[in-house]
Amino acid sequence: MNKLSYYYLEFIKILATIVILFALFGTINDVIIQLISGTSFPDASMFQGKSYLLLLFIAQFIGFSIITLVLYVNIIASVGFGLKKERRKFPKSWVNKLITIALLLIFAFYIVLLFS
Repeated sequence: MNKLSYYYLEFIKILATIVILFALFGTINDVIIQLISGTSFPDASMFQGKSYLLLLFIAQFIGFSIITLVLYVNIIASVGFGLKKERRKFPKSWVNKLITIALLLIFAFYIVLLFS
């Protein structure tokens, strides 16, 4: 029974992490989009006839997901509720590559939006 409650607490920690980080990323993203385009997101007319913007917007949130995954595995997962398990972290080279890919996915949307 103790292991079951541990997994529930871990699940709640994962959900809280996702909600907090995506709220933070979403707020920052909305401010940047508003500065670049002059309209606040979600403005569906921004994607009118520009399906590539929608694809880049989806890629941007994939980038946010990658950053969330790296933060969870390397930092947040080590803050635990007991069960003295040794957590494995991503190797430093993986972290550098994943963060680079995520930042490319995130900034590609802003760059295309800036010049469209």
